[in-house]
Amino acid sequence: MSERIVVTGMGVVTPIGSTVAAFWSALVSGRCGVRDIDAFDVGDLGTRFAGQVDDADYRPLVPARVRRRVDRFVAMAFAAAVQAVTQSGLDENIAPVRLGVCVGTSAGPLATNAEASAALADGGVSELRRRLPYLAASGSTGGAAAEIARALDARGPSLTVSTECSSGANAIGLATALLRAGAADVMVCGASDATVTRLSMASMSIVGALSQVNDSPSRACRPFDADRDGFVLGEGSAMLVLETETHARQRGAQPLAEVLGFGAATDTTHATAPDPDGRGAVAAMRAALDDAHLDSASIDLFNAHATGTRLNDPIELEAFRTVFADNAPSIPIYGIKPLTGHTVAAAGAIEAVALILSLREGIVPATANCDDPIDRELDIVRGENRRIIARRGMSTSFGFGGQCAALVLAAPSAPGDTRATPAKGEVVA
Repeated sequence: MSERIVVTGMGVVTPIGSTVAAFWSALVSGRCGVRDIDAFDVGDLGTRFAGQVDDADYRPLVPARVRRRVDRFVAMAFAAAVQAVTQSGLDENIAPVRLGVCVGTSAGPLATNAEASAALADGGVSELRRRLPYLAASGSTGGAAAEIARALDARGPSLTVSTECSSGANAIGLATALLRAGAADVMVCGASDATVTRLSMASMSIVGALSQVNDSPSRACRPFDADRDGFVLGEGSAMLVLETETHARQRGAQPLAEVLGFGAATDTTHATAPDPDGRGAVAAMRAALDDAHLDSASIDLFNAHATGTRLNDPIELEAFRTVFADNAPSIPIYGIKPLTGHTVAAAGAIEAVALILSLREGIVPATANCDDPIDRELDIVRGENRRIIARRGMSTSFGFGGQCAALVLAAPSAPGDTRATPAKGEVVA
């Protein structure tokens, strides 16, 4: 049997909080981080709001010498990694060659490269040199993994994953696979995207993906609701410290959760739209269950991709029904994007943290803005938070190009714990 993989640290930078405690508080209170954009001109855009990170919230965690030379997506990843590493208690006793990094991103240094193109057009190479002297490094998609590895002296695998909106889940899954394979003892993994820019807002508007509820941004993202009209763009980062259980036990680290399974698949149907039958989503979810050596009846909670788009939502629910069959109506489903926006590559990592917190705290945050659900037979948690006993949960992430991923996570068991898994969706007072 392969080595068990545990989570020993978590960190987040999100539109609703840039510490795990602040993030969780916002989730359970329903505080929304979606607001009007004031960082750039939105006058000619159909959508004028997004889930935006307040840089002041995380900036103290990033040394000034790093901030000067990196893109925001790197700075957010760095800050999230600092939080995760601090919580995990990693120190200089960790063998550098057994410590690795894996970071997902979709857009990478989007703002930096846009600025570089403008500088080059404005004044040629001399202007580019004046404004962006570190472009060779700061313009790299692999910059987040490189900066984190350098700060930690991590000399094991250092990897960057880019699979659109499934990047975060795939980074966690790849890190898990490397640990199981013996390539490292510890992996710092997750994802980051700083996608709230004029260019990304324009490109998403062109394909008709964004909500246009400009008069009420906090109500714009409406997952699984009959009145949904598109997703809300967000940004942020989440990083986790994963370790083999043996390594965590040897250094006295306290597991926060366990990664039981990971699955990835591609449906190959369309550049942006999912397969009508959800074949990629179904394959990824089934692969994650197979990897965890579990059947669908073992899942107590489902953290959905839940973007709020006209096309994706019903396909996701139908895929969920296909995988979970007769058990589907009894599994609580929730999504957090109405509060954070769709943080693109970071979504899978941020939502993994949200699922771990739900499993640990026994609370499922209500799915905001789902007033008229498109499938009333399924148990979409809405209206009010729910207290629940849940041991195992699944989180899904689906990206453009049909790039699908799923994670199965569990609350940690105490040594010798032989308690039976509670019934799915069991509500407690």
